[in-house]
Amino acid sequence: MRHLHLDLPRLAGAFLVASAPAAGAEEAPRLQMNQVLVGSLDQPKARALLRDADGAALSAPGVGDLFGSGGETTYFVEGFYDTGAGTVLLGPTTARSFGLDTVPGATFADVGVGGLDFFDISETFSLELADYDSAIAGDLDDPTRFASTYLHRFEDLRAAVGPRGDASPGAPRDPIDDLIGSLSEFNVFGTPLMKDKLAVFDSRGLNGLFEAPGADPREIRAFTSLIDPESLSGLGDLQLKTHIYGSPNAPGGRGGQSVVRGPSQPELPTWDARIATDYADFDALTITTGGEPPALAHNPFVGPAPALADEDPDDGGEAVRGVTINTHGVSSEGSWLFDTGAAATIWSAKSAAAHGVFYSTEAGKELGSADPTLVDAAGNEIGAGGNGQFQLQVGGVGGTLNIAGFFVDELLVPALRDDGAGGEEAFDLVFTDAPVLVADISIDATPDDETDDEVFTLAGVFGMNLLVPSLYIDGLGLNPSALGGAPVVNGNFDAFAFDEPTGDVLLRFNRDLVAVTEVPEPAAAATLLLGIAAGLRRRRGTGPAGRATRRQSTRTSTHTSR
Repeated sequence: MRHLHLDLPRLAGAFLVASAPAAGAEEAPRLQMNQVLVGSLDQPKARALLRDADGAALSAPGVGDLFGSGGETTYFVEGFYDTGAGTVLLGPTTARSFGLDTVPGATFADVGVGGLDFFDISETFSLELADYDSAIAGDLDDPTRFASTYLHRFEDLRAAVGPRGDASPGAPRDPIDDLIGSLSEFNVFGTPLMKDKLAVFDSRGLNGLFEAPGADPREIRAFTSLIDPESLSGLGDLQLKTHIYGSPNAPGGRGGQSVVRGPSQPELPTWDARIATDYADFDALTITTGGEPPALAHNPFVGPAPALADEDPDDGGEAVRGVTINTHGVSSEGSWLFDTGAAATIWSAKSAAAHGVFYSTEAGKELGSADPTLVDAAGNEIGAGGNGQFQLQVGGVGGTLNIAGFFVDELLVPALRDDGAGGEEAFDLVFTDAPVLVADISIDATPDDETDDEVFTLAGVFGMNLLVPSLYIDGLGLNPSALGGAPVVNGNFDAFAFDEPTGDVLLRFNRDLVAVTEVPEPAAAATLLLGIAAGLRRRRGTGPAGRATRRQSTRTSTHTSR
């Protein structure tokens, strides 16, 4: 499955063709969310210890070692903890630096916006995951602390290594070149590393940016106004923290009871609501030659899984509600990939066309041009005189593509909450003036049949800008100096989680924005939502965009974990 990766901010995504809601369907209660902007301030990450087939920990030279001045050995690898990626992806510099060899002649291929991306495939290894939390940063490279730091072990893994460049895999490399190369590549810890886990993402540090005296968490503020230059020592806490637990819902688990915590792991939040998902398995749409494929696993969709890739057609997934877009007088519902690797939310061009939104056919304003522009059926620019458009560049080693986005009237995310009587009530999280990028991502539905050109178009990605503090970005070039003045808004959630065994996305609301009250017994520790604490603030601004590189996503897994 195709993925996108954006350097600033990070971005990845895929889509499912949207469909209209059932005629006469009863409308769910609505809970208004605070304004969100184009890209998330941060994305979920994790850190990992790699071990070879004999169990020895792999390491890489520290920066001091590279320059001959001494320095500690590095053991940990950092990566995006990504529900939208169905494999483990290591950058070539990372694999080479840690001595993880690839299988000669083995290649993994995936189709992206710029064409085919090719990856090498690693030798078999094991991996141990640690939380992403500044509190344990000092333990990551201490072998005496490995057992209490890297709490989750996955065995018999193979990773996709790449994307492959022009250099021969066996060509000698200068260590300094490796250091420079590592600054521009990324690692992705996809769903094979979520098997049987409950991953909790704590956004309170980011939300804490807005807690200066007199600051209104609903205000859209400039990024620089959130940072106190005298308190830079605390920047380590201004991050989206990741804490990974063994899920009580895993086989052999305790069926929803409290999880076993590591020595430095916090208590779990009390959850206010959940988003149900259905799993899709795309392994049949990938191509591997010359060896065994990398570890592959399923991906969660908010809505029924695409029929082409429905992991279990009999699991009741057809009852899972999808994401609804209400804009330009039309309403449509579709299944969207829940993607923790996505900084922004994306909507397919095919779905947008049903709402009267198209790319211009005027020279220089088409999709992929230097100035991609969205228009209505009469050729008028979308948002002219009101909420404007924004542009970003996405692509991969096969090429790049410039795309545009705009603000839809409403984006509704289906959720469930305790009804106080032992059951659940369906309701909608309502994002007004929600920013969406517009692009089609199509996959060859029959990759092994060169005579069959059947195309599968995915239709929406649920980006992290809907869950964590977000900023406004607009532009096809990287301009870091503009980041300081970029408009930023607080997040609606203090924490969210992904429970792999159930596929549920769990939500804990930011109490500064959403008012809640406890549900009476017998629904212990549950909450009912009363509504947004105050009204929306709407504003548009400018900010930087980053050059994109594409990331792949593929499916099923054959590992074990502790």
